[in-house]
Amino acid sequence: MTPSEYAPRSLLYVPGSNARALEKAAGLAADMLIIDLEDAVPGDRKAEARAAMRSAVTAGFPGKRVAVRINATGTAEQADDIAALGGLGLDAIVLPKVDAPGDLDPLRGLGIPVLAMIETPAPSMPRAILPPILPSRA
Repeated sequence: MTPSEYAPRSLLYVPGSNARALEKAAGLAADMLIIDLEDAVPGDRKAEARAAMRSAVTAGFPGKRVAVRINATGTAEQADDIAALGGLGLDAIVLPKVDAPGDLDPLRGLGIPVLAMIETPAPSMPRAILPPILPSRA
């Protein structure tokens, strides 16, 4: 069975700005590598992290699925993050701080699965974006 035939059991987050961690990640036992361009990267190193991410993904991570966590919708960095993903053949994009279905709009049409990280669900959030947490009572 190949990694693409089952749900990832282990996900390893690696800061995009840490070249040594990106290099080491190739040899670690994780089903999916998530290269972080968001909170793990200092604001003054975002461009450097995007370049390092592109270089690492282009070099490849054999036997691993690869995703990139971009900056949240509404941030100044998100458009540059999305532009940096072009042509990489990623397995997924991780979008943090999703508060509403519209937060997914910048990623629509990219043809890449999105892992929406709903960190603070609002009581009024549409059920379409939230999975059921508890079984419904009859």
